[in-house]
Amino acid sequence: MCRTGHAELVHRQVIDLSLRQGASDLRRAFAESITHREEGLVLKPDDPYFDFSKDKRSFAGCPIKLKKEYIGNFGDVGDFAVIGARYDPVKAQEYNVPGLKWTHFYYGCLTNKEDVQRHQTKPKFMVVDTVEVNTTMMKTVLIHGNTLEIPFLENACLELQIPPRIASDKLPTVIFREPLVFDIRCFSFDKPGNTGFWIPRFPQVSKVHFDRTFMDTMTFIELQAAAEEAKNMPIMEDSQELLHWISLLEGADPRVQNISTLEHCVS
Repeated sequence: MCRTGHAELVHRQVIDLSLRQGASDLRRAFAESITHREEGLVLKPDDPYFDFSKDKRSFAGCPIKLKKEYIGNFGDVGDFAVIGARYDPVKAQEYNVPGLKWTHFYYGCLTNKEDVQRHQTKPKFMVVDTVEVNTTMMKTVLIHGNTLEIPFLENACLELQIPPRIASDKLPTVIFREPLVFDIRCFSFDKPGNTGFWIPRFPQVSKVHFDRTFMDTMTFIELQAAAEEAKNMPIMEDSQELLHWISLLEGADPRVQNISTLEHCVS
């Protein structure tokens, strides 16, 4: 229960990964976090908050954020069309990539896919959000991406619906006449008040596809249906859902799979 003017420590659990059951204990704690609809775990070493020792270890004291969308196919939403981008000089310093043209990408969903297929009408996109990519993906996009970008104000090839949440912030500086295709995953879905529709929460790019076009991407109706399905998913019994997620996490761990295979061969 939240009490105004009060603070408390978050729930903590000590897991000894040097023990045989350490990985199993971590999976269970992670599964409990998922079933409680929490965003994930923050893993911290059991070290002093301030380290005054002379022997400094690399990455000592660095926490690790663990969310289910970081693992396997958990959190996958689908392919989205990337219709434009902009450049942020501050963000660009993090990449250290020569010739960098963009740092933030605007992705969206087709709202008239059938008309485009049947009558070759101008594609209409609902701009959903912005997303960033890691350095490896950025280099790949710069090398292989054939976007045919044009200035935003000169755009006449794509019809864009930009919600107030994005329009009131920073608009794209270029539009891609040939949209890129990003495979995006997320933690959950959210419906911001100044947007009015479901959008991926904490979106992350897992892949960049160069063998697909915007016609292969998720439509706006499909995105809203996927969000509604995820939000309305019936909640299982606590113990049943916990065991379900423990099983999924075990299946995503190649070490567990190798051990199971070895035990099967021995038996």
